Amino acid sequence: MIESGYLYNSSSHALEHYEQQPPDYESSTYQTKEFLLEGLSDWKFSYGDGGAWQSAWDKPEQLPKTVKINFRFKDEQKEEEFVVNIPVSP
Repeated sequence: MIESGYLYNSSSHALEHYEQQPPDYESSTYQTKEFLLEGLSDWKFSYGDGGAWQSAWDKPEQLPKTVKINFRFKDEQKEEEFVVNIPVSP
């Protein structure tokens, strides 16, 4: 089993990925660190249930069907969009 986490570093404006094996659930002991996106100025999450996108997910009893992340970069005026489908068993 691997513990995996993501962190937005506001001083470097980067999205960082961390891993720890075996998991100890302590972020200060992560063994690996990878910069995924650098130069971020903003990001926002949206959640989908098959209908309209929602800015918050208020259904703790179920997972959303999709999650959308919009990234905006400091040196660019455009946004990048990333959509993840979440497989859910019936």
